[in-house]
Amino acid sequence: MKAIRPCMMALMLIAILLAGCVSAGTTNVDEIKDYKVDVWALPDGHLKIVYAINWCVVSDAEGDLTYITVGVPNRSFTIESYDGEFIKSIKDASESDWSGVRIDMNRPFKVGECFTVGFTINQGQMLNFTDGNPCYKFVPGWFDEVPIDHLMVRWVGRPEQTVTSSAPRPRQEEDVLIWEASNIAPGSKYTVELIYRQGSFPDWKDEKAPGMPLWLIIVIIIVALIILVGLQMLDDEYGGSSGGGGLSLGGGSSCACACACAGGGRVGCGKRGFLLARLCKQLPPDC
Repeated sequence: MKAIRPCMMALMLIAILLAGCVSAGTTNVDEIKDYKVDVWALPDGHLKIVYAINWCVVSDAEGDLTYITVGVPNRSFTIESYDGEFIKSIKDASESDWSGVRIDMNRPFKVGECFTVGFTINQGQMLNFTDGNPCYKFVPGWFDEVPIDHLMVRWVGRPEQTVTSSAPRPRQEEDVLIWEASNIAPGSKYTVELIYRQGSFPDWKDEKAPGMPLWLIIVIIIVALIILVGLQMLDDEYGGSSGGGGLSLGGGSSCACACACAGGGRVGCGKRGFLLARLCKQLPPDC
């Protein structure tokens, strides 16, 4: 009986801690006042993306903020610059199931305080094709636990070469296509899709499926023939049968989604940090 009591006390303590975590998770501790994403499509199909985020701590339920992470579409990116008086450091923090940057602040931020951070990346492996036309289908990083008061996505340059297919459709100001949304609930996503005219990216090279060198193709064919001959000999000798296989290379007719990573909330009970985009969630085909 005496041995059971410590176990019961430990279980009760764990239950209390878990309850605290759940309670903290149901309350918004952060709020994004303004979220801007400016995009330039470069001649090689890469995107120059400039992020600017105005973030406020609205609850002290999980302590002070010391860093944030921001998700990007994939690992094929480089950080070109950053901006913000409160940034101590910024780095590529991609992991096995997530791609993005980590921004460490130069001081802790408490409830009621706000700050603005910005950075620029060169993002590769974004361009896709639909019916022969170059296209982009892009979802900026969203936030599973953080509401966004105002979102603006601006696609800069060469609007005469684009045929947009987003809903709602953007407005145009000179050479900029602009999408805006307000009061975005946690977990909500916003999709931007553009289709370009053929020949809009003269420097584009397929980064996703590089062609095989001729010598490797020849080796694969020879090995495949040897295997087929061997299987046929076995079939003749033992009277068995073997199925066939194949290799198919091809593309679809719709613009594939190049989405940023999902947003998260606090790291967890007792930790002092934020995850703006911790998990890169699997999206449906239409994002």
